[in-house]
Amino acid sequence: MPSQSIPMNRSLVCALPLLLLPLEGGSSPDASIPWKATYQEAFQEANDRDTIVFLAVNMDGERANDTAAKKLYQDKVILPLAADAVSMVASKFEHAADGPCPRFGTISCAEHQRIDIQARAQVLKPDASGEVIAPHHVWLDKKGNVLLSVPYEVSNKELAWCFTAAMQKAYPDKEISEVKGARAPRRLVMDGVTNSGADGIRPLSDEEVEEAVKRIRSTKRLSDRVNDLYSLIATDHPDAVEVIERDLKSSDVAAAFGRRAGEDAVQRLLEGRTTLIRRIGIYSPPSYWEAIASLLEDPEVQIRHEAAVALEQLAAPDSVKDLRNALKKEEDLDVRRSIVRALGTAGTEESSARKQLTSIAKSKKEAALKTAALFSLSGQVDQKSVTKLLQETLNEGDAVHRQAVLLGIAFFRNASLETLLAPLAAEGVSLDPETKACLEAAQSVLAGESLDAYAGRIQELLQATLPRKRFFPDQG
Repeated sequence: MPSQSIPMNRSLVCALPLLLLPLEGGSSPDASIPWKATYQEAFQEANDRDTIVFLAVNMDGERANDTAAKKLYQDKVILPLAADAVSMVASKFEHAADGPCPRFGTISCAEHQRIDIQARAQVLKPDASGEVIAPHHVWLDKKGNVLLSVPYEVSNKELAWCFTAAMQKAYPDKEISEVKGARAPRRLVMDGVTNSGADGIRPLSDEEVEEAVKRIRSTKRLSDRVNDLYSLIATDHPDAVEVIERDLKSSDVAAAFGRRAGEDAVQRLLEGRTTLIRRIGIYSPPSYWEAIASLLEDPEVQIRHEAAVALEQLAAPDSVKDLRNALKKEEDLDVRRSIVRALGTAGTEESSARKQLTSIAKSKKEAALKTAALFSLSGQVDQKSVTKLLQETLNEGDAVHRQAVLLGIAFFRNASLETLLAPLAAEGVSLDPETKACLEAAQSVLAGESLDAYAGRIQELLQATLPRKRFFPDQG
């Protein structure tokens, strides 16, 4: 389906918060999204009402799924947005033999199971075993074309943004009300859904977590534990985080012994830890920051760098303090740049991160970090001092720093800074080719284009040496 323009008059901040933060007052225990009983009924009504379809994919016994079912779908801000659309829920689980489903309300379990079968066949991309990612939220037009989707956990702020963006994408000439505080999710997929087949990584049920953790704790050799460790990393469960953290820390001891055994053993351990950290950055919920933060003090510079990039992708606000402390001690420039970027994603609503990034952006002593700091500050919404600094940079800064601001606006989909683009786009304004390309990138992404096309440009500008596959899935 061809992309359509999304007039982005909404204030956006891109982050991946763990908790479902209320926009106006949390959930309503007496109300829920009115789910349609059949796939056909949903699309018939969407055509009759000339509106979009919202598909929620949910599983049992996993924290992010349970939170969505029990809180997110009763959220006071989400309910009117869902009412403007037509909604259906897909779940293969049975919660009652007959009568209304106690998990999803008036529809029966047989009905949401039939929707699950059709959604797998027509919308989702199951892995080789037939499993699909859940939670997974998908918005479709009335003909069944995917407008956008978000895999894994999502906050109500992010879900609200998606409803508005999907409606505007399907009906670009229709005036859509702004949802205050809404922001685009970092895992946003435009015009499609995430393919789970390549890695087969999905959240596990509590029972599956218990079995995997038991096997890990009873297995001594890392090579025998690795598959179970990898299977846990998409699951928001404290036991999963605990065993991952333990293994990453215990590898420090193993590495010390490995040096006595020879460089090959050391290299194998280093590669194993690197792979696990990198996968956590791609697939894990924000709660895994606790398993990663201590690695910012690891003796191996490669591990510290991987940890900083993982924390950038996890974007957990609770990690800001550790990142700030690590930045004071870190000497490697590549690691420092990545810590600055992590402060940008994790600290979109943290004043301490904002102050430190602003200080770096203004400091002559930190000139090597200024580009990364300006890029990271572009995720701040409705902060007058930051907006003024970024405006001054676009008006008077050198080409590299102007490009950092423009690409940062694109990366964070920060429409609150869209007004800064107009003067550069005005007739008669002369821009060098690279800066003009970055301006076009910001305009295009804010209009609804995928960010993927600009991954290489961002990587080159910020001198990034490690991939960020959570943000740019096609990176090597």
